[in-house]
Amino acid sequence: MEYAISNILFYILALLAIIFACNVLRSSNPVTSAMSMAVCFAFTAAILFGLGAQFLGIVQLLVYAGAILVLFLFVVMMLDVKAEERKTSRFATALTGAVIAGVLAGMIANLAINLPGAKNGSCPVKALCCDEASAACCIDPKAAAAQAEAPENFGGPLAVVNPSASDNDATAIAGTLYTSYNIQFVILSFALLAATVGAVALARKIRKD
Repeated sequence: MEYAISNILFYILALLAIIFACNVLRSSNPVTSAMSMAVCFAFTAAILFGLGAQFLGIVQLLVYAGAILVLFLFVVMMLDVKAEERKTSRFATALTGAVIAGVLAGMIANLAINLPGAKNGSCPVKALCCDEASAACCIDPKAAAAQAEAPENFGGPLAVVNPSASDNDATAIAGTLYTSYNIQFVILSFALLAATVGAVALARKIRKD
């Protein structure tokens, strides 16, 4: 019964997050889009809390909803950005959105099919948070790490994190990032550094002699 309730809550939160994410794209008012994105981040954090990833849920709220999005919203309100006027046809916009949504849906479906326990129909929600209550979903962390490090599975379709194998989920995530996905983490760090330098270079005013 408890498992059924957790599944129902998961699907409700996921549906609400998708609705507000679609509203971000649909609305022509930037303030409305920003507020919808904040609500979407909140529901995403609730999903992470339900999956047992408390650290990721807190980071989602503090970093995305609490810092980046609030800063973006203040900038939009201070600049008094008006609603964007529709210059393209509704049919072209709808067709482009449908194609992009179809591609994203296919990618999400592929990830869902490859989730641990998805092929045998057991524990679709708790697959990433193995514990004694969901023993059918548990995967040997060493075997999963070895599979992810294999040359043919470099990067892997999905990182398997088992919080029960360590003190908390933050330790498990850090161990996974700095071992199995160390190269990808370093590349992402350099990409963010390059983006920061580029943003400063674009925003810097050219001094006149």
